[in-house]
Amino acid sequence: RSDLPICFLQAHSLGKQAFVPLTMLCSSSCCAQAGNGDVDITADSKVGLKQVFLEEPEEPVEESPAADVPEDATTKTTGAPEVAEVITVSVAYPPESKLGITMDLFDENLCFVKAVQAEGLVPDWNARCPKGQAIQEWYRLKAVNGQGGASRDMVKRILMVQSEKGQLEMVFSKPTEFIASITKNGMDLGLETWQTKIKYLAPTSAISKGALQEWNGSAPKDQQITTSSRITAVNGVALSGDDILEHMRNLEAMDLTIMNWN
Repeated sequence: RSDLPICFLQAHSLGKQAFVPLTMLCSSSCCAQAGNGDVDITADSKVGLKQVFLEEPEEPVEESPAADVPEDATTKTTGAPEVAEVITVSVAYPPESKLGITMDLFDENLCFVKAVQAEGLVPDWNARCPKGQAIQEWYRLKAVNGQGGASRDMVKRILMVQSEKGQLEMVFSKPTEFIASITKNGMDLGLETWQTKIKYLAPTSAISKGALQEWNGSAPKDQQITTSSRITAVNGVALSGDDILEHMRNLEAMDLTIMNWN
């Protein structure tokens, strides 16, 4: 598409990490904004992305979609996690109004709240909603006016409602945050991901071997690491994506903080 700029990524190599050259559509250009600069629905992929393998790259394996998670913002779990709660926000959305949230559009199959702004319809909802129903960072957008779909499609639906001065209904699910205690035992980690400056790592293909596959083999289904999972910290330290990679590279054992959505 002509409206989407192309990012050309350079190849690098470092030990077991292999950075392969890729050409991809930069999702920053699908930052959809209303005429007043609102529906600040932006993607965190403005930085150059490099695909990183924490193992020797192999033929890609098809992945099944997965996951959701928090305690208000996340449902923290150490054993059996709580069922993810679904929140429905229904507001009138006239053209002059602001939605007041920033969405992460990095993944077409996973659209979640990156930030809640100080003003707008969603902050107003948060101020008057029942306890536990406030929309927060990491909440996943599941449907707009009864329809799900790809991230950009749902954003377009939001903008259409605004242009038509309509009623906007958004369904969100809370994420589940859990700790995955990983020990390599001489294995590769088994993670293929993007190297970015954003504040998480996202697997880009199915976990098919290595220490993460071993974790998945014994973990409950809702605590398995998939392409819909987001790794947000290592040993309790929140880092940007490329810093998380650097941190994990030399660790034999680690506790990974993971966000999943049901």
